[in-house]
Amino acid sequence: MGMEALGVGEMVDEAISDCPVDCRKALYSTVLTSGGTSMFAGYSTRLENELEKLWLEKNPKVKKLPFKIGIKDPPRRKYSVF
Repeated sequence: MGMEALGVGEMVDEAISDCPVDCRKALYSTVLTSGGTSMFAGYSTRLENELEKLWLEKNPKVKKLPFKIGIKDPPRRKYSVF
């Protein structure tokens, strides 16, 4: 198609980065997935790894995250879309 777009991890990271600094830690620790695409095997782990990588790239002086990235993936997330 010739179109390029951000990946889910990049969109989540960008959305969190647009929020006030004091809210970011809480937002990174409570990312909720929903919809049919989130049902792919390994989706949550991949998203968590991508968010960690993006955060570490933005903060090169830090070797390890000072907080836990939390991806919530409830079993019925396929049906919990808007």
